[in-house]
Amino acid sequence: MGKAVKKAIYQYLRSPNCRKRRCLWDALKANFLGNGYHWMVVGDFNALLASSEKKGGRVSGKRYSYFGNFVDSTGVHDFGFKCAPFTCCRSGVYERLDRAIENYVWLVSFPNYFVTHLSRLIADHRPLVLTLQPMLHSVMGSPFRFLARWIEHWKFFYFVKKNGNFNGSMFNTVANFTNQLKEWNKQVYGHIGFRKKKAASKA
Repeated sequence: MGKAVKKAIYQYLRSPNCRKRRCLWDALKANFLGNGYHWMVVGDFNALLASSEKKGGRVSGKRYSYFGNFVDSTGVHDFGFKCAPFTCCRSGVYERLDRAIENYVWLVSFPNYFVTHLSRLIADHRPLVLTLQPMLHSVMGSPFRFLARWIEHWKFFYFVKKNGNFNGSMFNTVANFTNQLKEWNKQVYGHIGFRKKKAASKA
């Protein structure tokens, strides 16, 4: 999407002309690709989906009808967020105007992705960060690390051939491979913590 188109959409969203805003949402709905494609939009929608998304000011927050109708009619999802509940602050009025919405295909393909609201720096809006795949952690909370010695072992090639097949979800594939690799490491090299304790007791 070119800069001119982006600017036009942004101006329409912020336009006081109700007819222009309605035409834009109707056009977006007409060009929605549906659940046959991966579809996701992130940014400043300048609209609320619930009264809880506004705090402060004389006028209470309410669902923006055009945006709400677009979400309801297309079946897209507002994925939610982590950290601060509001993304915009002006003159003591807090609102959640920035968000990510996606269709079902995107949700199934990236089931573990999430949106984080970062701290405001200069602008009155918080930046958004999309994380498609969280860092894998072991049961004890330490990050998973690939050990160079594994590829030197003669059985490692057969292990990868057996456990490295894609199962339809990249996150699940990596998570399953990681768990299997941890077990394989224990079987081949033994439990490192146990070996350290055993060596210390002999010292």
